[in-house]
Amino acid sequence: MGAWDYQVLTNDSALDLMTVISKTQRTLKNCIKTVFKTSSDVHELLLMVEIVDISLNGLDEDILGGFYGYEKWFEEIRKNPLTELKNDAIRTIKHIQEIDSGWVDDCKEQRKELLIKIEKRLKG
Repeated sequence: MGAWDYQVLTNDSALDLMTVISKTQRTLKNCIKTVFKTSSDVHELLLMVEIVDISLNGLDEDILGGFYGYEKWFEEIRKNPLTELKNDAIRTIKHIQEIDSGWVDDCKEQRKELLIKIEKRLKG
């Protein structure tokens, strides 16, 4: 189905990865580092950035586009803030801002504003 809106979880790539990481035995920090280093999928990268953001700043349903049954999982990551990944997440969001051009005209401005909002939360 692909992407159906501009928020973090409103596309198949992010939801597929969310299914995997929510069930993996690997540490979340290692999963995020691996995706930051190896993925070229904007949706996967943005999901990892937002997980770091959530761990530091809490949930914002407007950023996610919905919880899709993962609200408790997201709340759990707040118990172990991923402070050491903050700078990597900021660098990644800047990279996403440079390469994130695949949006239909109706969503481009909203997506741009979403990326700015996440970046501000991370820097705040």
